Formats: sequence, structure tokens, C-alpha cells
Amino acid sequence: MSKIYAVILLILTPTLAMSQGLVFNSGNSINKSTGLVEIDPAVLNESHTGSPYITEELSDITLSKIEGKTFKARYNAAHDVMEVVGEDGKHYNLVRDPELEVTFIRSGQNYRVFNLGNESNDNGFFVVLNDGDIKLLKKEIIKFYDEEFSTTGYDKAKPAKFKREKDEFYFMKDGVLSTEIPRNKKSFISLLNIDSNKENKILSYIKKNRLKLNDEQDLITLFTYININKF
Repeated sequence: MSKIYAVILLILTPTLAMSQGLVFNSGNSINKSTGLVEIDPAVLNESHTGSPYITEELSDITLSKIEGKTFKARYNAAHDVMEVVGEDGKHYNLVRDPELEVTFIRSGQNYRVFNLGNESNDNGFFVVLNDGDIKLLKKEIIKFYDEEFSTTGYDKAKPAKFKREKDEFYFMKDGVLSTEIPRNKKSFISLLNIDSNKENKILSYIKKNRLKLNDEQDLITLFTYININKF
């Protein structure tokens, strides 16, 4: 067995399963010693509209733990899994390993795994928008809505669907993930937990540059300023 394939066995694990025509993660506990299980690419029921993928098309990626190799992948935001095509042509889900980075070559988007801080202590994929001391992260959201049946005979039934929702933005400071970044400037400053002098400087910068805390590019500008000035 080649060294490259041995590494793949360690960081790739199958977690796709079929239930009611949908693909879902079969569990949070991942046994890395199970190796790869051959499964077919996910096939959605034709009655579903929309897509669970941020981009339906498979794109070239690099993995931080496998140097000099590229793979085809796509991110399933509905189930928070990174679907990768292995060297055997089969589709697998990447382990949610906090030390693994996934970079989409064309877009340059870098995905990493961080702890969600929920009761289940789950890990999830985030897009890293700023990799400074205080990291700016984006969580892409796609939700699944069940089929809606006609209740009166006059209203129309609606098929089950996947729907892209607004992205959510977070920051990570000292290894701790924040709650979702609020649109209110003072609420945001409070989350940063810094002294009043630094607070005033950041508030002034936001006001001067008319930055919106729900705009991706504005947030990138803001966190670049924050990290450069070591707030």
C-alpha cells in the first residue's frame, strides 16, 4: 500500500447514509480504523427542489495533510459534510478533523473545522475569511424543508426542498468560537471583550468607513484592521 493511500485511509471516512431519500451524517463518532467503505454518490429524490451543495459541480481541492495531490470535492452545507472523490472514483466524507484544511483551488476558499460549542460538542466546517489572531469565520447555511401538503384543497402543495439561507459570521478569539456576529455595533464590541480605549477606536473605524456587520467584505475589512492593530 502506498504511503499516500495510507494517509487517505486515516483522514477519509464514509459517513453518508440514505434515509427517506436524503443523505445524512450517520454519526459524530468516527472510527478512523474502519478504512474506506465504497458508496455511490448521493442521489436526491426527484421530488426535492434545490440542492444541499453550495456548488453542485465537483471542484479541485488540496488537503493540508496530503502534499502534492489534488482531489475533486464539494461541500454539502445542508449536512455540514465535505464530500470528496477518492482515487478509486468513489465518494467519501472527510473526517471533521480540526487539523485538516481544505482549499478550493479556483475560488481560493479555505475550509477548516472548528468546534460548534453546542451541547453535543460537534465540530463543523467554516470558511476562513481572515486568519489573524482573531479569526473571521463564515458558516454557509442550507436548510431542508419538508413537503407541505394541501390542507384546504385551495392552497397548493409544496415539494420538499433545500433552500440556501443567509450566511452566518463568527469570530474565534483565544480558541473560543463567538456567538453569531450581531448587526449592532455595540453588541459586537461587547463580544470582543477588550478595553474601552480599543472599543472606541474600533467603533470610530466602523463609523468612518460605514461598515456593515452583516456584509462579508465589510467584515473582512474590519477584521483586517483589528488584527493589524493587535486589538
